[in-house]
Amino acid sequence: MPRITRTPLLIVLCTFTLGLLFWSFPDSAVVQRFPHLPGQESKKDGPPKTPKFKSEPKWTPPPVSDPFSYLEHHYPPEIPSWNVPDPNLHEKHGLSIAPTMFVGFGRTWPVLLQCVVSYLVAGWPPSQLVVVENTGVQLANKRGDLSLQNPFYLNYTILQDILGVRVVRTPAILNFAQMQNFFLNQALENEWEYYLFSHSDQLVFSFEEGLEGVTPPAGEEGYKPMYQLVVESIADARKNKPRWGKILYAFNDYLTTFNTAVMDTLGGWDSMIPFYTTDCDMYSRMRMGNWTDIQTKAGHFNDVGSVLNDLRVLYRDPAVIPQIVDLNPLPPEKQKKQDEEILAKAKEKGEEPIVKETPKDVNWKDPKEYYNALKNVGDTMRRIKLSNNGRGRNTWQLAQRGGRGEPYYYDPEGIDWAINSLTDAGRRTYKEKWAAEKCNAEYTGLGLDDAWRVLPQSEW
Repeated sequence: MPRITRTPLLIVLCTFTLGLLFWSFPDSAVVQRFPHLPGQESKKDGPPKTPKFKSEPKWTPPPVSDPFSYLEHHYPPEIPSWNVPDPNLHEKHGLSIAPTMFVGFGRTWPVLLQCVVSYLVAGWPPSQLVVVENTGVQLANKRGDLSLQNPFYLNYTILQDILGVRVVRTPAILNFAQMQNFFLNQALENEWEYYLFSHSDQLVFSFEEGLEGVTPPAGEEGYKPMYQLVVESIADARKNKPRWGKILYAFNDYLTTFNTAVMDTLGGWDSMIPFYTTDCDMYSRMRMGNWTDIQTKAGHFNDVGSVLNDLRVLYRDPAVIPQIVDLNPLPPEKQKKQDEEILAKAKEKGEEPIVKETPKDVNWKDPKEYYNALKNVGDTMRRIKLSNNGRGRNTWQLAQRGGRGEPYYYDPEGIDWAINSLTDAGRRTYKEKWAAEKCNAEYTGLGLDDAWRVLPQSEW
């Protein structure tokens, strides 16, 4: 009862005090103390200034095209018979569950679609491939509210109904570290002992030409497509390497299998390091905890920023010939100059020049010749991205410039600027956390408990 009787008195006193405060000060003093009050402009600053806007860009890349428009009226071609996955393969290797691969999507639909289709044609089961829509547009893509030129555009019908892969949505845009923790969360919730992650800018092939010590060529007895090699690597790690933390199938973490229990033990990814160097932090902590990295081979992985003209080429359809499409080209005169500079650098280093044109002396009706030519085109796409002459690896993420007026619209260049800003902040956070400039925190003798406790290396 005493509290109930005091409450009105407190309200009266607070109201009286606030009234006295505003009555006691002249208008200028109130504005000075409360500059955010609506309708209060400072008299000394004069009338509000007229905003000035950035100039419109002199060059805008051409609109992107869907690289698999064939699916608008057809089902996809059949994948090569030698890559068709065995649905019971995991059980034959002693695994209780088939491995699930996550592919995160933030923007640039043509690159994602190319990645997904290349995995399916290489023999990955569609039921075991999960696209994580990390666009923040809620149900807009599922309802079909976004256009192809919108960076956040994603086609549920093609992914789920036609290609047969699964799609899940994040509730808001997650940074890279947060999305990795989302994958971990899904694995924990589903009680998966292991799970895989692939970058969305990958163009992959199984070793159809054969690789000594790994697999004979496609069509010969004992041939192993990508999915089989991945399943075997997981089975071997579980059996023979009790402290395995992750399995890498390429030079970088283009495709990686993670040990769920290890990731959970380490506390997941550091969300305070949102993008680049968050992998440095995670992998350093894995090695500090004496968890093993396994390096093995499963296929060809091309880190690309361009797309094939028609994804039917991945199915070796002789009606189409592979060609490279730059999603975000330079103006023609600048593009010509860059191509000349890249050619000059290649000659200087004694490297083979990058030839974008598709070879003409190929029998496209021969599956083996088609595969070899296609694999070479994929390697060219990789080299183009690698030699992007200072433009950066991720220019493809600015290919789509439309979508204004559509639900959840966000300016494409604004997205890019914001991510770069967060990336810079993450690098500073990593440096402060480990006193390390590069991905080498574990090599300085630090342990898991030393995070945030070490002085800068200049003071050692």
